[in-house]
Amino acid sequence: MLWIVCAVVLLAAAGFPAALLIQRKLRQARTAAVLRIESACGIVEERFVRIGGIDQWIGIRGEDQNNPWGRAGAVKSASNSSPAMP
Repeated sequence: MLWIVCAVVLLAAAGFPAALLIQRKLRQARTAAVLRIESACGIVEERFVRIGGIDQWIGIRGEDQNNPWGRAGAVKSASNSSPAMP
């Protein structure tokens, strides 16, 4: 009887982290699908640029590279000293 209890506890202890990892992978795939730029003339540019003597991370995403600021465009930036990405 004790070995059954131990087996159940061991399976639960191993299964819970595995379930969390599977759920994380599914959420990552769902987010990647939502953020995917599917347009042939889309743009995804991310890099460091020096602004005012400070390296800043700039990301530009959009469905139309001729107008990345349009309806589906987004720009994010963060400096090395910022506490978190916006």
